[in-house]
Amino acid sequence: MPGIDAQLSQQLVAFVQRLRQEDLFKLPGIAETLDWADALVQLDQVSLDPQGIDDTLGTLLKYQDDIAKIRGSEAASILEEVKLQISASQPKNG
Repeated sequence: MPGIDAQLSQQLVAFVQRLRQEDLFKLPGIAETLDWADALVQLDQVSLDPQGIDDTLGTLLKYQDDIAKIRGSEAASILEEVKLQISASQPKNG
C-alpha cells in the first residue's frame, strides 16, 4: 500500500495473521486489512500501539462482539506477541 511505513506494514500484517487465529465470528480478510491500513495511514501512525488499535478496530472487525472481545487488553497482548515475534526474526548485529 502506497504511503505506509515499513514498520507499520510489518506489524499490521503480523497482527492480522495472529488475529486470524482467534475465535471470531468473522475473521478479517484482505479488504478489511487494506481498510485498516488506510485508516492507520490517515491517522499518521508509523507503528501499532494499543490506543491506535482500539481506535481503528472497527475498520478491521465488522461485528461488535468481535470488537469487544479484542479491544483493550487482548489487543495489547496480541500486539506484544507480534512485536516479540518481529524482534526475534530480525537479524542480530554484532
